[in-house]
Amino acid sequence: MSAGEIIFRIIEVVSLVIFVRVILSWVVIMGRVRNEAVITAYRFFEQITDPILAPIRRALPPTSGIDFSPVIAIVILWILGAVINQFL
Repeated sequence: MSAGEIIFRIIEVVSLVIFVRVILSWVVIMGRVRNEAVITAYRFFEQITDPILAPIRRALPPTSGIDFSPVIAIVILWILGAVINQFL
């Protein structure tokens, strides 16, 4: 497996983790879930993705309750992967 393929796989996994966090946030926050396993899973994904999403949130102007940081993070990851793949 080449370095480019490894980087691409890492970007896929991180993007998937961010996506799962978004879905779980909808389930937990909007669905008012009381299932402790779902809440624990959400907190786990939140801890993993916060180091990536928090700086983006700080840089974005405030919006009316919609968090665009996951979308921006995934776009940045894919652009970064494409740029790195060009050089490897």
